[in-house]
Amino acid sequence: MPNYYTTVGHANGLLSDYIYKATNVRLQELSLGYNLPPKWFDHAMKVNISVVGRNLWMIYNKAPFDLEATASTGTYFQGIDYFMQPSQRNIGFNARVEF
Repeated sequence: MPNYYTTVGHANGLLSDYIYKATNVRLQELSLGYNLPPKWFDHAMKVNISVVGRNLWMIYNKAPFDLEATASTGTYFQGIDYFMQPSQRNIGFNARVEF
């Protein structure tokens, strides 16, 4: 039994038990905007306000973590759960003004 854990759990061991399928369905980005009426500004400018959200909803994920949040920038640990942090949900606000 110790040979199994040495082979599978060691850093240089077989990593096939830690690889997951990348099948997922998500709401990656959503942007909702509104053009304010130009008469509010005496037709001097156009103003658009919007709310933008990223990583809002993980509808289905085959792996127990977000595969797009990789553990490294190289090719060594892609698709492997290696002490991954949860992915972040970002919500922002945009304002565009045209004169």
